[in-house]
Amino acid sequence: MSANAWRHKQSPHDGPPRLFFTRLDAVAKEKGDPCVIAGNLAVIAGDGDSVDIVIHEDAAASSTDVLCIIPNGDIFEVRVATGTDLSDWADVFMAATRTVDAGAANQQSCGFVVNGNPDSGGCALIAVTSARWGIRNYGA
Repeated sequence: MSANAWRHKQSPHDGPPRLFFTRLDAVAKEKGDPCVIAGNLAVIAGDGDSVDIVIHEDAAASSTDVLCIIPNGDIFEVRVATGTDLSDWADVFMAATRTVDAGAANQQSCGFVVNGNPDSGGCALIAVTSARWGIRNYGA
């Protein structure tokens, strides 16, 4: 797991995360990689992207049936971009290299801060709900 991997801390139902299957693009993924779905494939989320899923297991490029979490209020420990100061309840946005920051006006929030200063330095606890959750459950 990379230093910037997202670490699942808690599900809203106080059990293990709900897992689903996805397919990967041509880039290998590690457990904890935040991703968007593009062309029915999981792609690492980039600067300003939303987060549709979080990879739950290491997987080779172009793999199918890869376990992932579709966040629905799940709490993750994430690395905060250098020089970013986040307050509790503030919206957070994807930054480069799997980190989060305070974002810009044209970006989409990927969650909000639950604890901006957890025990591990340089990290924050954020709550994430994927737009994919409704699609998965309701076909919307």
